[in-house]
Amino acid sequence: MEDLEDKSFAGQYETVLHCPRDEVINAIKKCWASQWGDAASQYLRTAAANDPARPPASLIAQAQMGVVIQRMVTPAAAGVLFTIDPRAVDRSGVLLAECVHGLGECLVSGEITPHSFRISILDDWNVVPENPSYQQPTKIAPRDGGGIQAVPTSAE
Repeated sequence: MEDLEDKSFAGQYETVLHCPRDEVINAIKKCWASQWGDAASQYLRTAAANDPARPPASLIAQAQMGVVIQRMVTPAAAGVLFTIDPRAVDRSGVLLAECVHGLGECLVSGEITPHSFRISILDDWNVVPENPSYQQPTKIAPRDGGGIQAVPTSAE
């Protein structure tokens, strides 16, 4: 359960990366239990304050969650593509791509400013970098034996 029909829950739930096989059951429990955690509960309270017709208790009661388990890869880069630029005043026809070296954890957690591109689908898919001199000193990578770690980013 990442989102409701009209609310994005991105970042509200626990994520476990590069989990050793013998810790998978505990990781599932940790992810599943996070639907009742502080971050998700606070998000629901804030959402309810903006929409009194949907109190947080009713949303919590309706909550259902599935936990995705997938093989971890070690990417050169990872990113997010917004099909509607969340920062634009005129949201028609512009995509926003944000990317980082290594795993995307530092991007989705907001720990770093990503490399960003605006893509105009109305202008022959014109790509404009927002921060062309982007430098990322460290990246997130899998740690031997499980978990993740920050490591220096080579000149990539």
